[in-house]
Amino acid sequence: MHLVRSWYVEFDEDDNPWREIGLDQNDVPIIAGPSEGDYGFWLDTNMKRSDFEGEAISSDEFESKWHKSGVRVLE
Repeated sequence: MHLVRSWYVEFDEDDNPWREIGLDQNDVPIIAGPSEGDYGFWLDTNMKRSDFEGEAISSDEFESKWHKSGVRVLE
């Protein structure tokens, strides 16, 4: 977690965090959740979309980073 410099957070229809990707200083995914081994940092809060700041990204960009993270989703 100490290497995370920025986050991509995807929200569900109720504006709750749904998936997250932690990026290092080079924008390389180093953590993602939920996964088999990690529920997620932001997913384990009561925060809503309105509690977050930052620029929106495209769903394609999120999916690209998600794929690069190699995360295995909880079954």
